Amino acid sequence: MPSITLLKFEKDVKIEEVVRKFNGKKDIFEIKAKKSNFNSHEAIIEFEYEVNLEEEIKKRFGIEIKELKNLKTKRRVIAFLNNFTKTFEVYRGFDYLCKKIVEIAEELLGQNLFPLKLDGFSLVKIIRKFSIETKQLMFKNIDGFFWKVIRGKSLEKNEIAWKEIFRNVNSLRVISFRPKIRFLKDGTKYQITYNAEKGTLKFSSMEDFRYRPRYEIRQIVFILNYLNSFLNKTLKYEIPERS
Repeated sequence: MPSITLLKFEKDVKIEEVVRKFNGKKDIFEIKAKKSNFNSHEAIIEFEYEVNLEEEIKKRFGIEIKELKNLKTKRRVIAFLNNFTKTFEVYRGFDYLCKKIVEIAEELLGQNLFPLKLDGFSLVKIIRKFSIETKQLMFKNIDGFFWKVIRGKSLEKNEIAWKEIFRNVNSLRVISFRPKIRFLKDGTKYQITYNAEKGTLKFSSMEDFRYRPRYEIRQIVFILNYLNSFLNKTLKYEIPERS
């Protein structure tokens, strides 16, 4: 699971209607949709597509096998639509294929999808309330540099990091942190990077735990969605002094 693209929509949708509309072939994809067995507000949507087997092996392993030139193999991208949080999660970074999926989803839903973005003050809330440890801060367009990056352990306790936040909170766009959630696997407190400008999540790679349980990801998305919500935006929040 390299990354997830998080998107929002505004109009109400019914899960049964979503499943009916999405099932079938569309553009380059064979689409299968079903209602989640674990969450009544959620639909699971699979976008299956064909790729050239030779090109796929070359891309992954750097090996050319001419005999496989005309052979095809199937790949898929999974997405989750939640009609309670009004989120659409595509388990892929925002590349050409993800863009095509978003376009198809907008057509079938009859409404626009837009990235789940947060401002700098909301990112500070994540640091203080929803993370175990902060490992990276990225500020956009600071002191003549397009990006200024601060990396280290426990940045939530770092005086230099907080001084930069106090000075440039409105420019804080990306954070890497260990989320404060319930984990299904003890000790697997992995790191995620949230890009508040693109609305993407990137997960740290771990040899013994490649795929993240949906139960855990749903918690992370719920936190980000809450911070994006109207309720959160109406609550005044100042950057508090460190305790």
